[in-house]
Amino acid sequence: MNLYPIYLHLEGRRCIVAGAGKVAERKVAGLRAAGAAVCLVSPEATPGLQQLAEDGLVEWLREPYRSAHLEGAFLVIACTDKRQVNATVARDAKKRSMLLLVADDPKAGSFMSPIQVTRGDLVLTVSTGGQSPTLAAVLRERLEAQFGPEWELLIELMGQAREVVKTNPDEAGRKAAVRRVLDDAEIQAMLAAGQRLEAETRIRECLSLSLE
Repeated sequence: MNLYPIYLHLEGRRCIVAGAGKVAERKVAGLRAAGAAVCLVSPEATPGLQQLAEDGLVEWLREPYRSAHLEGAFLVIACTDKRQVNATVARDAKKRSMLLLVADDPKAGSFMSPIQVTRGDLVLTVSTGGQSPTLAAVLRERLEAQFGPEWELLIELMGQAREVVKTNPDEAGRKAAVRRVLDDAEIQAMLAAGQRLEAETRIRECLSLSLE
């Protein structure tokens, strides 16, 4: 499959998840992290999803899927344990031209959900186009090791220092300044130690060198 990578704004958008098993748990976690208004459709649900519903964090319609459940949805995920039900959800979503993911038949949907590593506003995704989910999982482990929790702070500080980067009118100079930050052992140590102020100061120093 030739896929077009895209990041969706789901804040407040109604997203239907047909199914409430282990696969649904993973999908719901991702949707909630993006701020989506999640609605589960399934007679039964895992304890974790039941708890989310009890806490008012997701809506749970405890009944078999019906096409009417898709009304007002922006995005639909079919992940029940019944292939025929998933196919029915897919058919109904396609009729409404909705964004659709089908867990047991990726080609039947309009998008696939890649494996991701999230560090604050930094999102790294891995996809093999469905060819090798195991390879994608191994690559995620490597990315998690390479991009540790300290990257969340780095992205935040780089965002705050964005105006310093932009003062350099030369693109090559801007990239060189960013590389200098990434290659600075002091900065990496400060970030790992959670030394926010020290890291911020050093980052700005590195970014300003190209302006002198």
